[in-house]
Amino acid sequence: MLPKWLRLLRNVACIIMITVAVYATITFYSIQPRVLQKLRWTISEPNFTHHTAIIAPYRNRSEQLDVFIKHMIPFLDQHPGLNYKIYVINQTDELPFNRAKLLNVGFVESMLDFNWTCLIFHDIDLLPLNSTNNYTCTDRPLHMSARINIFDYKVPYGGIFGGVSALTPGHFTLVNGFSNLFWGWGGEDDDMWHRIRHHGLRANRLQETGYYFMIKHADEKKSPQRVKLVNEGKTRYSWDGLTNLTYEKTSKSVRQYYTVVDVELGSQLVTTHNQEIQ
Repeated sequence: MLPKWLRLLRNVACIIMITVAVYATITFYSIQPRVLQKLRWTISEPNFTHHTAIIAPYRNRSEQLDVFIKHMIPFLDQHPGLNYKIYVINQTDELPFNRAKLLNVGFVESMLDFNWTCLIFHDIDLLPLNSTNNYTCTDRPLHMSARINIFDYKVPYGGIFGGVSALTPGHFTLVNGFSNLFWGWGGEDDDMWHRIRHHGLRANRLQETGYYFMIKHADEKKSPQRVKLVNEGKTRYSWDGLTNLTYEKTSKSVRQYYTVVDVELGSQLVTTHNQEIQ
């Protein structure tokens, strides 16, 4: 048996060790929220009531991406019940930019990571301004960026669904995702609006919480086929989208606050049932 004085010393040492461990834990949780933020999407915690993947199409806008990430992380962290992750889907080939196809890729890649209950398709040049915009889905497809500074914070036309929009995985699968045919700027968001209505869904639009600021950038080359593709969209909804999506993932980089997926989208030739569109 140990001497009394040695047992006393051992007990004091144990108390000191426990105190230090508790203090270190409290300090970690209070001054390192970003560490937990990075990992929380992989952990099922009862405090999370919403699970949102934010999918951002991207190519060659590093300065905009930096502004976007620095704005979005503290903005999203205002919502303690929100489990989120940002996916930047980077088109690395030399083909015209295809926003819609990148969003389809983002849906597939994000759902491989986690069973997200909400997908938000988000241009990186749009920054949310309302803290009451909670970045979750509703029981209907949701157009979020309803009021943008360049439009004097007014809805420019009734069928707009571009910029930032939210759909549940069920709704996104039902409409077969976005079209893969829109090479160049414009049209894919209008096509999505028509897909939603064609499948018997009605979209909501944020009103007082849907204010956004657009970062200035150079104009993109417009899709020469966009009007024709939108007008003929209903003939393709069943097969043009998730069901015929092809791409090559060349790398995936999990960074501190977001994940980058590098992809090549393949040939610009798009095969339809009766013809090829160049």
